[in-house]
Amino acid sequence: MLMDSLEVLKARRILIQHAFDEICAETKIERFQSHTYCTLSKLFLTKTAQEEGLFTPQEDWFKPECRNELLKKVKSFLIKHIR
Repeated sequence: MLMDSLEVLKARRILIQHAFDEICAETKIERFQSHTYCTLSKLFLTKTAQEEGLFTPQEDWFKPECRNELLKKVKSFLIKHIR
């Protein structure tokens, strides 16, 4: 049973990192929000993201200087909701 738990944790970390890497791969700031939305939709997390206000304020998603802070929010969101 312990082995199953370790394997599940490993798979969870891999899934989180894969989703985060996919989001980080978008370099054009004007497509960053929609790309993040699409990536989260693959994981069925868009409704939860909207309810928690991940995509607000919307204008921040189009400011290059906000990208790192948004990536931190996205990473925290993924860690919290991918189980």
